[in-house]
Amino acid sequence: MPKMLADGTTKLVLLDSRPADIAAITATEANAGTDVSCLIMDPLNIGPSGSDTVDEKALCDQGNAQAFGASNYSGRTITGYRSYDDTTLQPDAATDLAWEAMKTKGTLIRCLYRKGGKASTEDFAESDEVRYIEYTVDDPQEADNTEGYSKFISALGYAGTASLDTLLVAGA
Repeated sequence: MPKMLADGTTKLVLLDSRPADIAAITATEANAGTDVSCLIMDPLNIGPSGSDTVDEKALCDQGNAQAFGASNYSGRTITGYRSYDDTTLQPDAATDLAWEAMKTKGTLIRCLYRKGGKASTEDFAESDEVRYIEYTVDDPQEADNTEGYSKFISALGYAGTASLDTLLVAGA
């Protein structure tokens, strides 16, 4: 199948610790993460956002020449849904997992995600293509939109560690 709808196919987990080898993350490590796929609003805007450029024009070049320098990662935002207890109607720490992970400024979150192909509800498996990126979070902001579900916005700052488009490996 050459094309596939992306609807419902992004799986995002937050890992409690950095994988032993970020270039060879195991399916076991991935599945040990806290799945927040249903607690994060689409679209998921994390990942590379274009590298810096460096002017590298040689004397013999006609026109300007540039080379790519340091990578940049979109430290945009993640919008999360809040989760409440059915009886007390108060926030429920047991199910308000995205909020609990991102509510404190300076907290490091270890994001591992898979896009496309499998449903977001399917476990990670060997050979799944994933991206792993670490961010620190800022103070949570209130969502501007008061319609729909209760939400929060967490600004992200790239924490300097990423592994892009790697395949999960077997192992514990």
